Amino acid sequence: MIPWRILIGLLVMCLLAPTVTAAEVPAGDGDAGAPAPAEARIRDLEAEVKSQKDLAEKQQKEIEDLKGTVQGLSQQVENVQKHQERELTEEGGQAFQPEVKLHGFMNLTLIKTFIENDNPMGGILATRLSFFMSRVNLIIAAQMTETLSALVELRLTFGPTGSESGLFGDYQRVNTTYVDPLSSEEYQLSGLIIERAQMTWQPYDFFGVTAGRFLTPFGIWNLDHASTVLMTIQPPYLMVRKTMPLAQTGVYLHGRVFPMPNTYLDYGLTLSNGRGPTEAVYDLDENKALGGRLKLSYEGKDFKGGLGGYLYWGEVTDVTKVVTSPSTLVIDVETTENYQELAGALDFLLEFYGVRLQSEYVRRLATYDVRPLRVYPVVNITSPSSYQPDYVSWDVYLLLAWELPITQYLDGMTLTPYVMGERSVLDDTQPITFIWTSRFGLNFKPSPFVVLKLEGGYITFPDSDLFTTPIWTLGTQVAVSF
Repeated sequence: MIPWRILIGLLVMCLLAPTVTAAEVPAGDGDAGAPAPAEARIRDLEAEVKSQKDLAEKQQKEIEDLKGTVQGLSQQVENVQKHQERELTEEGGQAFQPEVKLHGFMNLTLIKTFIENDNPMGGILATRLSFFMSRVNLIIAAQMTETLSALVELRLTFGPTGSESGLFGDYQRVNTTYVDPLSSEEYQLSGLIIERAQMTWQPYDFFGVTAGRFLTPFGIWNLDHASTVLMTIQPPYLMVRKTMPLAQTGVYLHGRVFPMPNTYLDYGLTLSNGRGPTEAVYDLDENKALGGRLKLSYEGKDFKGGLGGYLYWGEVTDVTKVVTSPSTLVIDVETTENYQELAGALDFLLEFYGVRLQSEYVRRLATYDVRPLRVYPVVNITSPSSYQPDYVSWDVYLLLAWELPITQYLDGMTLTPYVMGERSVLDDTQPITFIWTSRFGLNFKPSPFVVLKLEGGYITFPDSDLFTTPIWTLGTQVAVSF
């Protein structure tokens, strides 16, 4: 029997003895060279780390490749956008499509002219209360590309029906009545005026080229002559008497630059056939007319202004042809009229808070080399013995208008009273052509496309011994644009 003391000692020794793990058990001869479990785990972790590193390097390379691909695609997108921008219009951002637009304007005027019986103008002018359709203009505008356009403006007339000739001789009234050969219907042939027919290439704001029949770039009235834009019923005498050519056939270089905010400068250079009886289709001399235009404009919120000028130089020639030798068909070309003209125009516009101050001045000098027989204007009588001297013609007008500040009461409609004074001298050597004109009226615009006008006029010939009494006019007009 083992004493209890010995049993207690053995128990204590067993509890205090170190615990031997499997990892600490020496490998037998059959297990020689095999890695311990911890080393294997470490190697597995190292292999996994290396695999992750290789994967990360592979992914980084793929990212770099994707970056290159994205950059290439971005460049392609940018190139496509630049190409599309050239094909897009500024309006709406839609792909550019060639288009043709038709618009225009017309008016109907009712006028009564009051002339004293002793004034010969009573037999020249239409004094009866009459309706007139003097303006029916159609404008065809085509935009072929962003930079290339074309425009044709046609003026339809009922003339020459009713035109008179031979007031001081064999009096005649033009009758254009035509009988349809199929239906025997009678109708009157009307006239067609080509106001302009032009093509324009405008690659930049600062440079453009217009070729064809174009409006002479002078003044205010000539460039924007729609009936709904013009203030008065009757145009000023500088337009009626054509002190400056209203249109030319040739080439017009033009552009616009912006030196300051809300400010722009327009320039233009013209080369054309000039004036003459055939200038719209061909030139009777080889001396081309030259012109230059400058205009500075400012457009603000409550203020608008402009100051412009145009200088023109040209030569006018008229000829007649005579067969001097019928057997050999020799044809002589004889110059019947030739003169040089130098003309200048100034225009001024000021608008502020509904007030409009507008003025134009045109002056022209004609110097003859071959003088025709003198023709007395207005009465159109040719002198049998005197020849036309050199002369100066000039016209000036001043227009003051005020758009009344009552738009809020008229629901967007406008009411504009105006007054206009004008001085016209067709030929400074013939006092019969000196005219003073006063106009006063009212414009009512119920919409941007319709204008109703009421106007009175007073015309005098202060230096004439023939027209000694004034002329009064009273008229109304409805003008429409479409």
